[in-house]
Amino acid sequence: MKLNLPLFILYFCVIGCLNTDQKRQIDVPPRFVSNDTTDGKQFIAILKPDTEFKSTELTKADLKLIDDLLNEAVNGFNKRQEKRRKDGKTFGSPIDLKKYKRQYIAHKNKEGTREVWINCFCRSHDDTKWKTELVVVEDGGSCFFNLKIDLTNKQYFEFSVNGLA
Repeated sequence: MKLNLPLFILYFCVIGCLNTDQKRQIDVPPRFVSNDTTDGKQFIAILKPDTEFKSTELTKADLKLIDDLLNEAVNGFNKRQEKRRKDGKTFGSPIDLKKYKRQYIAHKNKEGTREVWINCFCRSHDDTKWKTELVVVEDGGSCFFNLKIDLTNKQYFEFSVNGLA
């Protein structure tokens, strides 16, 4: 019985493709990602860090963790603001993440911990530059806020909302 080499190679290629138990790296586009946990009106731009920090890639699991921790941070802020509103100590609208665009800068800090700095804003002067350039504003109130997420320890910190002019 002669062995047909092309048929033999094709057989192993097909068998190899059927093996679904292997873990595969999830490719996340380096720049613009529609967040599949929202209603499609919310967008994320993933920017590279400056030269001080080493860039780190984000997986779908990372994006889900980021979304969960971001929602936790915003919900906590909204609850504190609601209490302050009832006491007459603050004004303004609660943060509704569906109305915000986001910029993520994922990096490893000096200790090797994976962190993501998140910049959120409900409006920008240019509707396309935010996808590639960091949006920096002074004031603006709750339309502009940012925080950091520690992906290694699964926690958020340095939640900061801009002040009003």
